[in-house]
Amino acid sequence: MLLSAIKLFCGLNNPIKNMRGDIMKSRKVAAFFALIIGVGMIALWVMLIITKQVEEFQNIPYEITMHLCGEFMTAVLLIIASVLIFAKSERGQNMFNIASGALLYTVIVSSGYYMQRNEYSMVIMFTVILLFTLFLLILTNSKNKKDKNNAQ
Repeated sequence: MLLSAIKLFCGLNNPIKNMRGDIMKSRKVAAFFALIIGVGMIALWVMLIITKQVEEFQNIPYEITMHLCGEFMTAVLLIIASVLIFAKSERGQNMFNIASGALLYTVIVSSGYYMQRNEYSMVIMFTVILLFTLFLLILTNSKNKKDKNNAQ
């Protein structure tokens, strides 16, 4: 039911549109999502670092540095995926899959950090991102498979 509501909200369940239009629309939603999350991740971390709100640099500098490498790598992969999808590159879907895998790992690990600190609003936000990422992966890959089968 929730997936149907999201599909309807995103305009992906319109029976009048052809399959190609639905595929392109779902990929555009995925590209916008990847771009917003990628840019948001970079902006958030830059703001936190500049305002010296990352306490971990004092206690666990190597761990937070490596964590930030993973966060920035994920953000860059998401931005690259969105650019490739908007450019209608054949590699866009593959890059979105890779970037989404990195994002799923990041939101799971980050949820654990915020759970430990009893900051459940962040856990809820990461859960929403996780669920929407899974939804987009399923949607864009099932559409991609149908598109390839129709081309044969």
